[in-house]
Amino acid sequence: MHWPNALRLPSEAALFGAAALALAPGPSHGQTARLFEQLQLAETIEERLAVCDRLDPGEETPYGALFCDGFALLAAGRDSLAGAYLDAALRSRPDLAIGCVLFADAYMERGDLERAETWYRRARAINPDRLSPHYGLGRIYLERAETQGEPAFEKALDALREMTRIEPSSPDGWANVGMVQARLGRYEEAEESYERALRLAPEDPVLHHSIGSLAVLRGDEEAAVESWKRTLEIDPSHAPAIRELASLYGRQGRLDEAVATLQDGVQAAHLGPAAGRVRRDLGLLHLLAGDLERAATLFEEARVLSPDPRTLTALAHTRLLQGSADAAAEHLARAAEEDSTVAALGEATGAGATRALVERFLPDWDLPEGGFTLPDETSELPYDTSPVPVYRALARYPDAAGGIGGTIHVRVRIDAKGRVVDAEVVGEGGNPALEYAALDAARNWRFEPARLQGKPVASEATIPFRFTGR
Repeated sequence: MHWPNALRLPSEAALFGAAALALAPGPSHGQTARLFEQLQLAETIEERLAVCDRLDPGEETPYGALFCDGFALLAAGRDSLAGAYLDAALRSRPDLAIGCVLFADAYMERGDLERAETWYRRARAINPDRLSPHYGLGRIYLERAETQGEPAFEKALDALREMTRIEPSSPDGWANVGMVQARLGRYEEAEESYERALRLAPEDPVLHHSIGSLAVLRGDEEAAVESWKRTLEIDPSHAPAIRELASLYGRQGRLDEAVATLQDGVQAAHLGPAAGRVRRDLGLLHLLAGDLERAATLFEEARVLSPDPRTLTALAHTRLLQGSADAAAEHLARAAEEDSTVAALGEATGAGATRALVERFLPDWDLPEGGFTLPDETSELPYDTSPVPVYRALARYPDAAGGIGGTIHVRVRIDAKGRVVDAEVVGEGGNPALEYAALDAARNWRFEPARLQGKPVASEATIPFRFTGR
């Protein structure tokens, strides 16, 4: 069982609610407020640089310009000078906590935890009731906990508890606290935290997934099955739950159910690395069953969505069995750059080599000893590899939604250039204001297009947008 380590980013409503940047009236300050709001919504250093580049210098405040210049220096690796620019912006605007948060986020993206912690702490000192610094510090301590153990977990827990103090009506803080409590083995406390989150967001698929993972830790596999099934009822494209449920079935020897879960997942989940791993897991079963062509197709699609060493190794091994040594060598070289031990599994040939690879990548599965045949798949996808998002516009929480939360699923039609040409809400939907916000965001997504026999083709994908009520 792979415990979901990722913390839940505070909802947009929480980020821009009580902790919003307070700016004096005036057009230039309004422009700067929009600047920092857009910067907060952007997810990467490159996206945030692009936000700064779109500004009209004639309408910008001095502290906004200083921040953007400093951020560009940070992106270029000139850390000392970048910090001096942000210090200058803070002298002009001492309450600019969001500037410190954005610097910290950039250092997190670079993997520089020390500088990230410094800037999160400065942001927290400026505004103790802003969620972002506590969330960021929780991320840092949780990452350190992999090597430092319980003391770092305790620090993460303290930071994340502050989120529940600041926004007790938001499920995100409670879910984050529950996740860390579970990692510490405090299962009853974790269950209580998750239940509090679930009362605030009963239709949140991520919460049901986490509760299922907690059930496994407590030894209640049937409760886990029910939780993950509920996750997939709410969001059929939730790839982590697809993999967890299939893996549990596999460990129990319920191979037909495991295969059916993965096959349904391939049809439903088209976005992100986890969707690629769903394809890899199903491809491994096809590989073991001797269906090299189907295995190769699944691994190729997985490679587009998640080019990690295991996917590349599995694809290389399949190509080697198909007689394509050059293609295999290329994939193995890329895999070895990140994990040479894993890549070595793909080089092995002869009796038992394939089974050894599959057993390594599907640990604890109760796999048949002899040959077996997988049930037919009823694929309706007219392409070999799925579309992959390269730009994800975030949905803004609309004031007209009246504090109501929920998940809106939007099906988008994507042309051969990766542009969204149509979008519609699927499923039950919900609040019309949330639907409109989700549709507006979905139309601005951009994709690496799907491919059929190597050529870009039109395709479809379903995007879930989660809104947390105020």
